[in-house]
Amino acid sequence: MCEERIKNILIHRVGRIVSSRVRDSLLLVFMAFLGIAIYSPSIHGPFIFDDLDNIVQSPAVQMTELSWASIKTAAVDGFLKDRPVANVSFALNYLAGQYQVTGYHLVNIILHVVTGFLLYLFFKVTLQIINKDNGVSTTFAIPAIAALIWFVHPLQSQSVAYVVQRMNSMAAMFYLLAMLLYVYGRLAERKGNKALLLIASGLSGLLALGSKENAATLPVFVFLYEWYFLQDLSRDWLKKRSKYLVAVVVSFLTLGLYFLGSNAVGRIMAGYRFRDFTMFQRLLTELRVIIFYMSQLLLPLPSRLSVEHDVPLSYSLITPINTMLSAFFIILLIVLAIKSARRERLLSFSILWYLGNLLIESSVIPLELVFEHRNYLPSMFFVLILVCLIDRVIRSSRFKIIIAGLVIVLFSMGTYQRSTVWGDEETFLRDSAEKAPGSSRVHTALGNTLSKKGEYAEAIMAYRQSLSVDPADDAAYLGLGNTAFLQGRYEQAIFNYRKALSFASIDPEVFLPSMHGLGLVFEEMGQWQEALSYFEMALRFRPDDREIQTDLAKLRYKIRRKEFNKNLP
Repeated sequence: MCEERIKNILIHRVGRIVSSRVRDSLLLVFMAFLGIAIYSPSIHGPFIFDDLDNIVQSPAVQMTELSWASIKTAAVDGFLKDRPVANVSFALNYLAGQYQVTGYHLVNIILHVVTGFLLYLFFKVTLQIINKDNGVSTTFAIPAIAALIWFVHPLQSQSVAYVVQRMNSMAAMFYLLAMLLYVYGRLAERKGNKALLLIASGLSGLLALGSKENAATLPVFVFLYEWYFLQDLSRDWLKKRSKYLVAVVVSFLTLGLYFLGSNAVGRIMAGYRFRDFTMFQRLLTELRVIIFYMSQLLLPLPSRLSVEHDVPLSYSLITPINTMLSAFFIILLIVLAIKSARRERLLSFSILWYLGNLLIESSVIPLELVFEHRNYLPSMFFVLILVCLIDRVIRSSRFKIIIAGLVIVLFSMGTYQRSTVWGDEETFLRDSAEKAPGSSRVHTALGNTLSKKGEYAEAIMAYRQSLSVDPADDAAYLGLGNTAFLQGRYEQAIFNYRKALSFASIDPEVFLPSMHGLGLVFEEMGQWQEALSYFEMALRFRPDDREIQTDLAKLRYKIRRKEFNKNLP
């Protein structure tokens, strides 16, 4: 009788394990198919903006053979040298297919699928830990629905469809894996397994940090997670582990000093010399930006999503007035996180996770004011807490499933629509220019695209719009010069190339093409000596440029041939 009972218990437990694994496997397969489906329109999207610096124009990632030397070159000499893991991934993509964009996009989608599944596992184990304390259901449904909603959310499209933002998604993936391995390690019963999992967690954390610097918050959230969910917010434990808290703070500051250098304050202040806002204005404006991010998470309409956003600056707490309102709301969230910590641990932790993981890119560092991809990591627990709150409020299981299904379908449609925009260069740039008319970069890029297509009148309008925003936009003058050259308006081309040079200084992305363009113009005008001098100056600046080498060699041949013909009897 006893043996029969033990046998039934074992069968029941094995059945539950197998059933759980089957569900998990099916969810992973579903995420893979869903990810490909909603991001398929973006798979042929061209390299744009920062893709050019980090991939197309970065010799370090142009790997021709798989060797330690080439891997080291990609890791150490990439455009952003503090992101070696992401740089190596670009190099491997280049080795597989050079500049075939499909491969780069497929890798981004795969990373997103893996991140989505890791998020499900992390939600699942977290809910299992806190289930007894707050009554949240730990069934398959809640973690799966929360992970799926995050996975298909249109706001994540920038991290997936924008090739270079693989840096962001890779950092989040390894960050999440580090957290998950840490929790598994802490829950493991065997000492050997515990040690291996914790070591793997540390290695994953290093990979996250090597993908993007915002992973520097990982030690903080590992410590918070331990205190919140594994130590029941014990004050005695916190007092006894005060040295670990000091170690976390020191590690965070050390990472900051590593990335910013010994003169961190000086480097931060120097960065504002190239911005049209001060540190104080940025800090105030970011209060409103954080609220804007939250509104996008709740209402991700296509009209509210763009690669860039025009954000009016905040000059004081009352200019504009919603700066003060935003500050007040954020303070309320922080107070809520503190007050609700014991009664609503998940809510408290979710607030800290969201605000804490926005902190690095939404504080004093002189970055651009708004980018949607910054929500990729912070939004994870934001979604989970919303799903858990709805689960509490709505009692009908059927109604819960209907709402969850409807949200997933609508968000999938929204992401598919955004992917369609990302998949075509002109569509993408027109969409961006309409939504961010104050972005000179977008208008210049649109002008370049239109000029290549021979739509010169519209291209000129785009360049003029760029210059109306930024009269010193050297890239817009370069575009005007190229367009005038293609139209045969050589005097106008010379004027614009020289204007570009006057603003470009020694920026190779504008300086070289402008010098080269002047050489081509003077060659067409028959002023070969003038053309020769510009080609030679450009080549002195970049001796290994094959295009300039070829044009210079052709011109020298023409000059020699002309001299030879003159000397014939």
